[in-house]
This record gives sequence, structure tokens and C-alpha cells, in this order.
Amino acid sequence: MYRIRKTEDFKYWDQVEAFYSEAFGPTAKPRSVIQNMFRKKMCSLYLLEMNGAVMAFGLAGMLEQKLLLIDYLAVHSEARGKGYGSELIQSIIQAAEEDGNVDGIVLEVVADDEGTISFWEKNGFSRTSYIHQYKWVPEPYIALYRELKQGVFSSASPQILFEFIAKFHADSFKKQKN
Repeated sequence: MYRIRKTEDFKYWDQVEAFYSEAFGPTAKPRSVIQNMFRKKMCSLYLLEMNGAVMAFGLAGMLEQKLLLIDYLAVHSEARGKGYGSELIQSIIQAAEEDGNVDGIVLEVVADDEGTISFWEKNGFSRTSYIHQYKWVPEPYIALYRELKQGVFSSASPQILFEFIAKFHADSFKKQKN
């Protein structure tokens, strides 16, 4: 049996850092940046635990326009293919719906990673057609989204979603002012 919980406490990052680094490699944010995100209350960590061990995690934070960004989601290599990633996504969606201040959920994926895109689509997300090229990473990205409030994405351009996401990333690197 597993349990899923949400925390805003950085101390739990140690439990996921190794498979975060494995899953995201060179695109992973440095530990100091993740710690800064927690310090600035920019993110929540969702943990799927089995027998006290974390099998999957999600790191999410609020964007403008009542949108939740799933910044990272990974499943431990020994636990892949067992549905834990989907269970965690459904828990994040449920928490966002219960919060009442989230109109939609967005995330970004490397544009040619059809396996990952398919995974998110199977979990109720839709892909945008716009391909975004960041200045600081070589690979292009697309955004995926899921509406919690009907019509929230009907007038939003995918480019705007990337403006919100890019601002979130930039803010995560900025040191907190005392």
C-alpha cells in the first residue's frame, strides 16, 4: 500500500534528489535553486511513498492566472511501469481542484519526447502546437495543459504559457531578498 502527501518542507528533498538528478540530468535545477524555491514558498513537493520509501515525486508551483505548473515529476527507476506516476498526477489534480484557486495545470516537455508526451496525454493533458526554444537549453519544448475550469485555455496562446513558465524559472533562480 502506498500513501501520497504534500509538503512545503525542503528537508524531504533529500529523499528524491538522487532520482531527480537521474531523471532530469543536465536539465535538473541545482540543489541550491530547489532550496531557494522552498525558502521563497514557490513550490510544493508531492511524495508517493511505499513502505516509507519515496517511489515518485512531483514538484509544483503556482504561475500567474491561477495556473499550477508541474515543474518536475519522476518515478524511481525500480518503480516505473506500476502506475505510480499516474496516481501521483491524479493526486496533484485532486489537490488543485480542492484548493479552489487553480483554474488549470500546465507543464513543459521536450518537444520530441513522444513517450513522455503520450504519458501526459493518457493522464488527461492536451498538447499545444507551439514549440518553444529557450536560450539556455538546446532542446525545444512544448507545453501540455489540463483545464480545471472550463475554457481557461481557450483564449490563452501557448506562447503566453511559456512566458509564465519562463518567469517561474527565472524567479526560482533569484535569491530571496531579506
